[in-house]
Amino acid sequence: MIRHPAFLSLLLSVLYLSQISVAADVPCGVKNGPDGWRTFIDRTHGFCFQYPPIYKRVRDASTRKNIVALKAEGEIYLWLDRRPFKLKRLEDMSRSGNPPEPTEIGGLTFYYNGPGGGGVEYPDEYFFNLRGKLLHIEFDGPYPNDNHPSDETKELEPKLLATLPDILGTFVRSFEQIIAGLRKIPGVHEVQRLQKI
Repeated sequence: MIRHPAFLSLLLSVLYLSQISVAADVPCGVKNGPDGWRTFIDRTHGFCFQYPPIYKRVRDASTRKNIVALKAEGEIYLWLDRRPFKLKRLEDMSRSGNPPEPTEIGGLTFYYNGPGGGGVEYPDEYFFNLRGKLLHIEFDGPYPNDNHPSDETKELEPKLLATLPDILGTFVRSFEQIIAGLRKIPGVHEVQRLQKI
């Protein structure tokens, strides 16, 4: 039992402030892409990723309000759907009529939405649950031989997606550091229970 109200107040304050800190700190400290790749940081939504230097940031002229648009021979677009992430919504967005395929990349689950039919050029699109919001990551071309992005783009996709940090893992590691610090305070014995959350 916690015997000191001041300690309880301190504990709650630390936990509250750690949540604010984790949301503000984008976990981009480690370069996990190939050498020479650039890093895009979105502090507003709290994520980052790395991309090849041949891609240049371009002005977004679309109506969907991309977070970032990158252009080389093909384009890469990222945008956030403000509606909640729901698997049923992904099925409704599928071009092929099949639900998007869950794909594990870099310890994270993405949902792949491939081409539809009809000979039209279709980008490879991945959906990701970013803290309950739907993040779209679209690889649009080039289309050298058919309606699918090129083989080079297909090789790039998992490499780029693997650079998105494990956002939840970063929060858990930060929380564990706070718990370890609290254990060092004399007379604190109940912290062990908090770790089981």
